[in-house]
Amino acid sequence: MDFGRLVFPKQFDEDIKEQIKAVRENCKKGLEKQLRSFQNDSQQVLADISASAVALEGLMSLVNTFGTAYNTAKASRRVLDFGDLEHKMLDLLLGKSRGGITSVARDVGRRFREVMVDEYQDSNAVQDAIYSALTNEKQNLFLVGDVKQSIYQFRLADPGIFLEKYTSFVPAAEALPGQGRKVLLSRNFRSSGGVLSGCNDVFRLCMCPQVGGLHYGPQEALYEGIPHIPLEEPETQM
Repeated sequence: MDFGRLVFPKQFDEDIKEQIKAVRENCKKGLEKQLRSFQNDSQQVLADISASAVALEGLMSLVNTFGTAYNTAKASRRVLDFGDLEHKMLDLLLGKSRGGITSVARDVGRRFREVMVDEYQDSNAVQDAIYSALTNEKQNLFLVGDVKQSIYQFRLADPGIFLEKYTSFVPAAEALPGQGRKVLLSRNFRSSGGVLSGCNDVFRLCMCPQVGGLHYGPQEALYEGIPHIPLEEPETQM
């Protein structure tokens, strides 16, 4: 890798120059170390893949054997686990080929005046497909969520599902009939302005499209729903 020449203007601050040189040298060493992983030729790479094939086949066999034994045990006890219930629900609502909304989905969906989902930021793709199938005909799905509170990704929750609607839905006052719309619940009735100011500072610093999925600006901030009497001292300290 060619890093090019490092050239400074005349009369450049010597201390800053040395700092830049040190950072550049560390970056060069780090990149060179990482690049060693990519220096094998094709024959070596293919040999490595071939050597790992037996282990991978063993892992797949183990997973299949476990799946068969687990399903047999459930069938013998006439029980289903939570994942089974979700996927069998999709079989009913979208068909086993997932080809589209079934008559069952339409019939069941008509029973509900409204389908309301709280903590929507912690839904996963399977659950979201169930909500959508049941409300496809009547378009009566009401969702409440806050991506700041997304804590269940280790259980396959996908806050990206919430964020996709957050960014694509238009404000309710501007929405056309049948169009997805959003209402921002920015007023907080639990906490004082000092607490909310501290929370807003934390998330303004932490969140961006690359981390947290959105820019935390005035629209995302929390505001006092009921004004509190300010204290005579700082209400939050960090």
